[in-house]
Amino acid sequence: MNNSIIKNKTGSDKLRKAVRSLLFAAVWVALWQLAAALFGNGVLLPTPLVVARTLVKLARTAVFWRSAGFSLLRVTAGFFFGVAAGTCLAALGGVCEPAEVFFRPVISLVRATPVASFIVLAVLWVKTDAMPVFISALMVLPVVSDAVSKSINACDPELTQMAKAFSLSRPRLIFRVLIPQILPDFLAACTSGLGFAWKSAVAAEVLVMPRWALGTRLRNARSLIETPELFALTAVVIIFSVIIEKLLIFLLGRVNRR
Repeated sequence: MNNSIIKNKTGSDKLRKAVRSLLFAAVWVALWQLAAALFGNGVLLPTPLVVARTLVKLARTAVFWRSAGFSLLRVTAGFFFGVAAGTCLAALGGVCEPAEVFFRPVISLVRATPVASFIVLAVLWVKTDAMPVFISALMVLPVVSDAVSKSINACDPELTQMAKAFSLSRPRLIFRVLIPQILPDFLAACTSGLGFAWKSAVAAEVLVMPRWALGTRLRNARSLIETPELFALTAVVIIFSVIIEKLLIFLLGRVNRR
């Protein structure tokens, strides 16, 4: 009976939060409509209805989906490259302290340098289509590396000593003792890094303009002063980012529970 009460309470809380979120969203849409009516003039700030119609119009074209697909592919590739590189650097630093000291200035430099600066410099080194992948990986790397490094340093040494006392093999020590302590921080870093991957990849696309990319369409819409399309494409980027983030949280949550 207590379990059913807890489940009912949890369900009502989720419903209340969902209703509240929808109400707040409706308020913001109403404010947007009011601002567009007062100051937009149909060019500077289109109404929500115009943006929605433009979004539907874009969704009916194959060119839009091809651009969105390539952008999604670049973000995904850059994200996984960044996660892999950041995890490897953190693991190497955890095993070999001189390596951690050696790579620390580079990671700090990557974290502090603006995305636009990297894009301008990387134009000399990387092909146009690969640029967003490289930039997004570069932005994800320090996020994951810092989180995993801190988690490794915070591991309980008593658990490691206990595992050694029970003569656990090195693979079992890693998978049974170390990874469970590192995994929560790693999952949080992946979630944060995905947002950086989207922002940096689209920014790179805007500057280098690959043939098929949402960033390229954003820049063309700005050049042609197609404000409704500019808003619609921005909404697409946000929607894609939220959907993939929720999917990643779901998948990583299942991994964490297992």
